Parts: sequence; C-alpha cells; structure tokens
Amino acid sequence: MATVLVAPAAQKQFDALPVVIQACVEKVYHRLERWPHVSGARPLAGELAGRWRIRTGDYRIQFSASADVVTVEKIGHRDGFYEEWSMSTAEQVVTRGGKRFVLVEEGRWKKLCQLAARGATPVDNLLPAYPPADADGNRPAVAHARVSIARKIIASRQAAGLSQEQLAKLAGIRQETLCRLETGKHSPTVRTVEKIDRALQRATKSARRKGSPA
Repeated sequence: MATVLVAPAAQKQFDALPVVIQACVEKVYHRLERWPHVSGARPLAGELAGRWRIRTGDYRIQFSASADVVTVEKIGHRDGFYEEWSMSTAEQVVTRGGKRFVLVEEGRWKKLCQLAARGATPVDNLLPAYPPADADGNRPAVAHARVSIARKIIASRQAAGLSQEQLAKLAGIRQETLCRLETGKHSPTVRTVEKIDRALQRATKSARRKGSPA
C-alpha cells in the first residue's frame, strides 16, 4: 500500500472545492493508496513528463509517484487545468540564503496578517486540526481531506444557525453520523455529503427568505 501525501498548493486547492467534490476527490485518494494498481491513471507528457493525472467527474488530480509514495500536486477543474503549472507548484516555494519562502498573493497575505493580529477566534479553536505537515509542507492526503470536509460542514452549519441535531434531521441522516464526520477522523460517503450539502443549501435559502423585508 502506498502512502498518499498532498502538497501545499494542492491542499489549498482542495480546501476551496465544493464539499461534494471534496468527498469525490477523497475517494480518489483511497484509490491511489493501491498504487501502482490504479485504474484510470494516465501518464503526462512534455514539461509534465514523469507525472500522472487521474480524474473524478469534471475534476483532475495531478500527482507524482514512486514505488511507495504518491504526492498529489494539483487539483482542479478540467478547464485550464494545465495553464498555471509553474506558479501553482514549482514557484510557490523559493529558497534564498538557505531559507525557504512561500509566495503568497498580496490580498491573501493581508488577510493572513489581519487574522494574526486578531488571534484565533473561539470558532477556530472548535474546528478539528489539520494533520502535521512534513518538512516540505506535505500532509497525509486522506487525513487532510477528512479535516477539510469536516471544517467546511461545521462552518456552513454554524453560518446557517443549525445544531448538529437539526442538520442531521434536515439531511435525513443519524446525528451520530454527522458527529463522527465533524470530528475530521472519518471518511464520509459521497451520498452522505450530498444529503448534508442539499440540507445546508435549503436551510440557507430559508434563512435568507425569512430575513428579507416584506
């Protein structure tokens, strides 16, 4: 069984995906644990020779692989997937004077500075923590996916003003199932995430209607 890691750039890309797509990508991570016995993986050519890609629906996962380690390097929609390779991976981390620096878009840097100045909020402290990264910033792919999905669902549930019990009832699932998912330690099925996502969308629309002036 191969160890599947997710690189820093791909972590951010995964975190930005819709939660149902996240669940689909996590299933791909589980498939990649069986490397090299993985159906659907295709070798890349040209500047990306030596790397591979695999797809789930309209999304692509690009990775490199050795005998027992698979590193997910990029995740995104098929449209324009290969257009920003250099900036999204190779140029994101640079070394100067023996020290490693990460290139961050200016707007994101300002937001990070604002968050640092405010400090962690109580909600931040209640969210499950991401798994530790190695020296290159890579994290275990499945563990990262579980936490990212959990954090997105928790944030959406709280924004909708729902308790776990209320969301579980709206989604037609057991509260115990939702509780386990929100710990960030268990892999949800795509069907379960779809139910939760639909329930959250309905709850959000209902809250907006109630808040609209008559």
